[in-house]
Parts: sequence; structure tokens; C-alpha cells
Amino acid sequence: MIRVFIAFTLFLLVFAMSPIVFFTNFLIRIVGGESARRKFIALASIFYGRVFFYFAFAVIKVHGLENIPKDRRDILIVANHQSNMDILLLNGYYPLLKGYIAKKSLGGIFILRTWMKALGCFFLDRESVKSGMQAMKWAMAQIKDNHPMVVFPEGHRSKGGPMADFAPGAMKMATIPGSLIQPVSIEGTYKCLE
Repeated sequence: MIRVFIAFTLFLLVFAMSPIVFFTNFLIRIVGGESARRKFIALASIFYGRVFFYFAFAVIKVHGLENIPKDRRDILIVANHQSNMDILLLNGYYPLLKGYIAKKSLGGIFILRTWMKALGCFFLDRESVKSGMQAMKWAMAQIKDNHPMVVFPEGHRSKGGPMADFAPGAMKMATIPGSLIQPVSIEGTYKCLE
């Protein structure tokens, strides 16, 4: 219970500090351009991801960082999805700025939407085939533009159970000629706040 309280308090603190980060992000984009803005947001998301898990008393073990190419960014990161903490985990411990395809309802929370847009996310309406096609085209364009994207092909959280079947169309992005597919396995995030 104490872990939940500490993590929730930290989450509120991050949200409280977010306007400062967004304003800094805006200034950096004006002064240093898009490349500098992306570097800043990458560092901020790494910091917040790691601090969150530190204060949640989570033990994080990362294997295979040597398999992340240093000279390429046209990467589709394919990961299983156990909990809401998976995005914080990937932000904190996968060393590249990356975008996500997220469910549309997350876009209704102002601070969260602003963070996700800064990371380069697309909000998908799961009920709309048109939205799914737009998400795939958008993600494929991002990958071609050397901005790595994360897809959770299950389409929802498994909450620690076995990996579910892939959602229809989730892997269509893998058909980009020449792009790299990076598999990522996440284990135990569903236990993080228990």
C-alpha cells in the first residue's frame, strides 16, 4: 500500500512539474529546432521513467541494450503489454525517443495528452477502421522519418497473463521495406503497484 501511495504522489508531482517541462520544450524548439526538442523530451522521459520506478521500489533488470542499433532510428519496437507502467518503463530504460500508438481515451487527459504528443504519439479510435488505417500510415511515416515507434500488438494489457493474440492489423507496420523490427519483452510491470 505504501508503494502505491509513494508512486501516486510522484505521479502527481510529475504532472505538477509538466508545465515547466512543456514551456522549456517550447523554448528549446524555438532556439535549437526540432532535433534539440526531441533530445530534451527524450532526456525528460528517461528521467521521469527512472525516477518513477525508483520511488516505486521496483527492481529493473534490462537485458540486450547492446542489440539496439546505434546508427539507425527506423525502428518498430514490438512489445508485450502488461500494465499502464509499460510506457514509463520503455521511456526510462529504452534509450531512444519513441512514439506510441495509444487508445483515444488517453488523449482526453490534458497533461497526459501533451506529454504523449511531445513523445510523438497517435491516438487511435479502436472502433474506427479509418482511424486504424490513419494510425498505420502515420506510424509508418514516423519510422521512415527515423523516429522509432512502439506497438503493443495485443491491443490491450494482459495484466500478467500469457501474451494475447495480436490485434488485426497491428503488425502491418512491420512491412516497411528496410525498417528494423526490435522485439521487447516486458515482465512483471503488472506487479509494480501491488
